[in-house]
Amino acid sequence: PPERLTRLGHAKDLLSVEDKIGLMGDAAALAVAGDGTTAGLLAFLEGFKDEKSYLVWCQISSSLHQVRSVFSSNKEVADGLKKYALKLVSPAAESIGWEFGDEEDYLTGLLRKLLIAMAGGAGHESIIAEAKRRFDSWKSGNASAIHPNLRSVIFDMNVAQGGEAEYQTVKDEYVKTTSVDGKEIGRA
Repeated sequence: PPERLTRLGHAKDLLSVEDKIGLMGDAAALAVAGDGTTAGLLAFLEGFKDEKSYLVWCQISSSLHQVRSVFSSNKEVADGLKKYALKLVSPAAESIGWEFGDEEDYLTGLLRKLLIAMAGGAGHESIIAEAKRRFDSWKSGNASAIHPNLRSVIFDMNVAQGGEAEYQTVKDEYVKTTSVDGKEIGRA
């Protein structure tokens, strides 16, 4: 029931990573199938806005994506879900920031990439502005303006928010790069 999900979200510190992921996946599947409620799922997820685990954030992202896809044809609900996602992810994205530390572990780097992508996709204005600033600096010749782990995220945001010029810049980079991991941008 939604009330129990809300309580579980507030008691998240008592749950293992595996339990969090499992409960989120189950709650999302039930909501999408109509056997649970979207409101219950969203109330549950709200309890995880200060989560630090990359794996849990992957499940949050997946759960939100499932619900958003169900309501994609209803503009009012889709807009509300986008605002909800922005409210949920903003504190974590702002907290983790853009810079990679020398001693940072691999999963923290993946978490940064995921949170920035989620926040940008939900319309976080300052994250979109920073992605644009870094893209413009990179386009002007500053190769270090974009950390390699954030290339696809920054390129995606600039193509989504920009126009033909941004698309063409990313396409040209894809065509000219010979590095295998540089081809990751091809999905932008």
